Amino acid sequence: MPENPIPELGFRTLLAYWARRCHGPQLPTRRMLDPVELFELLPILALVEVVEGGADFRVRLAGAEIEDRHDMSLRGRSLSDIRKDTEGADTTDQWGLSVETQRPYYRRGPIRFPGNRHYDYSRLILPIAADEGSRQTVTFLLAGTKMRPIARKEFEDGRTVAFQVGDDAIRAALSGG
Repeated sequence: MPENPIPELGFRTLLAYWARRCHGPQLPTRRMLDPVELFELLPILALVEVVEGGADFRVRLAGAEIEDRHDMSLRGRSLSDIRKDTEGADTTDQWGLSVETQRPYYRRGPIRFPGNRHYDYSRLILPIAADEGSRQTVTFLLAGTKMRPIARKEFEDGRTVAFQVGDDAIRAALSGG
């Protein structure tokens, strides 16, 4: 079984769920996502709408754990607006890259929120296609987000890892790895 570079079990479960809904190169659509099947992951999930082809992104739904860490409702807020409130390695380009390449992206590293709150922040972004039409257009992104509180020293010493999720990681997730 190939080794999976994504350490979070919940993210590997989410990646496998997404991959099982892909039909060859065809991405899953929103209609293929069943919140009941994702029930245990809902607190860490966000459904993000692609705005103007990826010029920006708007949060449509965000799980309770995500909103608790942000200390606010994220519904309707743009990612560019949310990003203004944080400090850490800027990996926001992954959102646009996921739209452009139609591939999943992963990131993990330290981030600071207002009030000097520091977190080890992990994120998996999965592209979701439009519900109709034969042209494959990414209209939403499903994101799993985990944030573990860390000390300021960990924030200062931490490094960020960010990459496109490859086929080996997808195969490992599908095989339970």
